[in-house]
Amino acid sequence: MDSSSGDRTAIQALRLGLPAQNVIHLRIPVSVEAEILVLQAAAGPAPLILAVHPGRLCEFQCAQRLRDLVTLGAHVAFPRGPHAQEVNLGGARTVGYGWYHYTGDNPAFRRSLEFAAEYLERVLARLLERLPVRREAIFVIGAEDTSLLAAVLALRQPELISAAILFDGILPGEVLADCVAASGRPEFLRVRRSMRWPEGAPPVDQGTQQLRHLGCRVDLEFLETRNTRWHVESELLLTWFAERLGLTIESEAVRRAAWPAPPPDA
Repeated sequence: MDSSSGDRTAIQALRLGLPAQNVIHLRIPVSVEAEILVLQAAAGPAPLILAVHPGRLCEFQCAQRLRDLVTLGAHVAFPRGPHAQEVNLGGARTVGYGWYHYTGDNPAFRRSLEFAAEYLERVLARLLERLPVRREAIFVIGAEDTSLLAAVLALRQPELISAAILFDGILPGEVLADCVAASGRPEFLRVRRSMRWPEGAPPVDQGTQQLRHLGCRVDLEFLETRNTRWHVESELLLTWFAERLGLTIESEAVRRAAWPAPPPDA
């Protein structure tokens, strides 16, 4: 047992109220092959959008919410894998948090984030091998507990990823700073969602401030969401992507075709 494993065992024994000799860790190597759900564009080369779904959704549920992005003529990929599973977060996982909960200098937190980022880099490499992609139009979307992962991926690969879209989530500045590549800065769309804002005004978003401090261009959008949340978010994404890709779309017509009408009282 190495020193880090011994320290972790001692900490967990204290939390459980047990003697350290009653707590052990077993290491068992596991090999996993993850599937990637891809909504392929009708023709290529086409933009590529990598949608990294939060842990509370599976990749198919995420695809249901974002399927109208194919109306932009883009490939949309929803990777299944370690980013949405029980990864090693040390103390953070034992109290039930995902990447929402930053644990300071906890090495396990950084290792798990590195592991998931490397996995997504392999996913991107495989997609570029299999699909005709416009290399100047590659995007990543993160939501909630995967916003940090999407930001890390974009900062590590600015020569490959044009922009990242981040829905909510916590973005610790020191983690982001450690991932900045010397080759450039990607752009970001930062979206904050809430039923209502304190005193009717959107608060300052610290994640946006952190990214701008690193020299990144960040578009910030606040959404006051109710029962029609995904309709609003879908239109926002369609409009943002259309502007970036130089497309003209009838967003109202696209939304009617892609989504059922909301309830009359929504």
